[in-house]
Amino acid sequence: MSKLPAANANPSTRPNRLVRLYRFAQSHGLLPAAYRFAHRVSESILFRRWFRFAVVEVYSARLDELKQDGAIPRAFVVREALKEDEAGVEAYFDNARLVGNRFRRGAKCAITLAKGRPCAAVWFAAGPVEFHEDWDTLRCVFRIPAGAAWSFDGKGTRFGAWGSLMARFPGLVRQHGNQEVYTLIDYDNRPSSDAHRSLGYRRAGMLSCLSALGLTLRFYRPEGGRWRLGRGRIGQVDFGGKRFAKDRRKGLSVSSRAHLRNSPSG
Repeated sequence: MSKLPAANANPSTRPNRLVRLYRFAQSHGLLPAAYRFAHRVSESILFRRWFRFAVVEVYSARLDELKQDGAIPRAFVVREALKEDEAGVEAYFDNARLVGNRFRRGAKCAITLAKGRPCAAVWFAAGPVEFHEDWDTLRCVFRIPAGAAWSFDGKGTRFGAWGSLMARFPGLVRQHGNQEVYTLIDYDNRPSSDAHRSLGYRRAGMLSCLSALGLTLRFYRPEGGRWRLGRGRIGQVDFGGKRFAKDRRKGLSVSSRAHLRNSPSG
């Protein structure tokens, strides 16, 4: 889900970080700006070993309620990645180990191809499955039940490719017996959350994790409910910490945050 290039990529003319944070607060609000600052501090090399902080939104949708535009440009082919596509997907994500581990653990990759090469892709895991890729930052293992899918780590690099992929995505996920899909989006990633809402996703809840000096506090709030501490459920998805994590190698256990930070917005 890909970072858009900065409008002004010249370092000498880009505003400094405080100015950018101030502008972000003006356009998105004080709370998202405060979170962005705290989260980036926790991700810095100086603090990352001792302190981690993250807040994510859980979005969900019934597949039959997602927008599905019929027309796909002739230049594109949209389908689920096959065995012969694995090398191309590895090159596209620039991480052969990550991609290989995902395929071996049963994850699916929906792709848009142009001249045989991926130009958009998104992963999903069909339930029942345990998802572990956010363990490093959220200290959570997610249990997705049968009939639901977990969508993660999307990327689009060619104009129109991501939209074409989203038009076919519900049908590709439904082929595996799913009726509902869930995904996580960072709290300050407004372009991605707005894009998902426009497709038919709705926020199902929020989840926050604070880790310091080996101790972890996990808070969650189902949409319309109150904040709670510990393991719990949002929608149909259960999540928890150590108890779930004892056998985490059996799930999708390669660590990756790309699907949170890098969500395409169109």
